[in-house]
Amino acid sequence: MSARARHFLHTRSRRGPWISGAGFGSEQVARFQERYGGLTYPVLGGNDMEYGVDGDPSFHDTPLGPAFLGILDGDWTWSLSVLTDGSTAMGPGSWPYRVIDRSVEQRIERHALVVEVRGRPHRTFECRTPPGVQPIVEDSMLPPAAPEASGPAELWWSGDDVAVQATLSAWPPGGDSWTIRYFARHPMRVTAANDTVRAAVFHETVPAVWCSLCSRDVAPGATCMR
Repeated sequence: MSARARHFLHTRSRRGPWISGAGFGSEQVARFQERYGGLTYPVLGGNDMEYGVDGDPSFHDTPLGPAFLGILDGDWTWSLSVLTDGSTAMGPGSWPYRVIDRSVEQRIERHALVVEVRGRPHRTFECRTPPGVQPIVEDSMLPPAAPEASGPAELWWSGDDVAVQATLSAWPPGGDSWTIRYFARHPMRVTAANDTVRAAVFHETVPAVWCSLCSRDVAPGATCMR
């Protein structure tokens, strides 16, 4: 785990009482419970992310194989299952069931990174891709990739002055919607966002009219200064 993620957990998380995993029949569930049981922290300011098995620790069948319920996503207000390979998955409502994080650690890393940069000036964009397809991006036009925070449903590039996030925001049958955010430490650097994002992302990308980080409408191409 990176120093950023350790700092994030140290300063923003708390760990309440949890059921010990010692009596669980599955070694994987027991390890998960001992490491993450009772862990909670906020990300975007809504409900907390909550970790830990609460109730029946047994595996259940999913479209992606056996899994157990171990995470409640407070921003989505939906439960995530942990698959046997350690990845997380969910399918809210009628949306397809799919992998969200390649591991719990990667999930924490991406939360730590968005919390670190969310207060910087930023611009928000949207793009659509075919079902199950990540945005195709020209990495050379962006800051260095941040593989520790990147997974199936979120991609990150992060440097000293600029960070770029591409996060899966909806995946109804028929296509995926991605939110792309360009964060800059200094307001003047944000002016490069429109040209950079359009040039770097292969798919048609348009300015968003709503910023979920700031919970407000934004004029197309405008900068959020929080």
